[in-house]
Amino acid sequence: MRGRRASVKLVALVALVAVVASACVLDGEWTAVTPFDPVPATQTHVNDVACLSATDCLVVGFEAAPSGGQPVPQLQRWDGASWTALPAPPTPAGATYALPTKISCGSPTACGVALLARVGTGYVGRFARWDGATWSAAPLGGPMLPQRDDVWCGADGSCVFTSAGGQTVTWDGSAYASVALNTPPLEELSCTSLVHCVGVEGNPETYHFDGSAWTTVEGPSLPGRATRYVGVHCFTATDCLAVGSDYPGGLEPGDVFPAAGRWNGTSWAVTPLPGGIGTLHDVSCASSVACVAVGFDDAHAASPVAFGWNGGQWYSMAAPPAPVPFGNHYLSISCSTGDHCLAVGFADATLPADRQPLIASYQWTST
Repeated sequence: MRGRRASVKLVALVALVAVVASACVLDGEWTAVTPFDPVPATQTHVNDVACLSATDCLVVGFEAAPSGGQPVPQLQRWDGASWTALPAPPTPAGATYALPTKISCGSPTACGVALLARVGTGYVGRFARWDGATWSAAPLGGPMLPQRDDVWCGADGSCVFTSAGGQTVTWDGSAYASVALNTPPLEELSCTSLVHCVGVEGNPETYHFDGSAWTTVEGPSLPGRATRYVGVHCFTATDCLAVGSDYPGGLEPGDVFPAAGRWNGTSWAVTPLPGGIGTLHDVSCASSVACVAVGFDDAHAASPVAFGWNGGQWYSMAAPPAPVPFGNHYLSISCSTGDHCLAVGFADATLPADRQPLIASYQWTST
């Protein structure tokens, strides 16, 4: 009987440890980051961010067109203390300019960007890849929904490029391959390898890529609700988080609540959030037990919203800085080694014409 009692006590202890771990709230602190502003007389737009560490983050966007001119693409590096302008991808052939909309970096020598290129009177999607020394064009792009193009690059130098409604092209470190057609128009893409990606496009469904084709998978939602997922992050092929918004009663517009779900390799399940109003726009993780989701509550002066994930559940956390009284929209976040994140978006100081970059860093003090 002694052995059985010991076994029962061990099981109880393991269960208790699991409960305590799931209830753990990780400590950390937000800090406002002075945004780059190369031309103070014009608006600076920030579109996306990719961090490799607390001292190595790349942010893409553009400087609005001065009177009679054209917008200027921006690629800026944050080293934890200051900004440095880096060479933006070259303008594709036939385009008058190209603005970076998405960026992903797996290492200092493996980055990719999606570009919104102006061709004639319209826009088309284009892509470029950074090898640590130069930019080169990736062989895909199309005119269908260039604002929904996306890219992912891994630490091994591989990349996945998705052209909305068109091709999915992979780079294995030495060559490109067109591996799929009819790519969904994604809001966000997250991969763990060239044969596993998950994308979301602002509806209840999610899209899974196995290296050769895209498959639609029903996303997590509660009965009678309209759920819209716009952000996703995968740690492994069997562990992903998706975030977005939830409309009770399935009606839009109206009060909107944050929504989140988790993929276990087979199916999605709703992961409850501890209250709050607003929508989550992106999620990123420094590890499987240290994630941050950011967004805003547009019904209440666009107040910033943030939640943390500890590997077992979501918990409320302090909101990112709000430098203006209203109109603080956090749209993208990237977390990295060293338990650090950088969140970006925009703030409307008084009117849309006064739009300015919104950037904040987050540092965990316990994980």
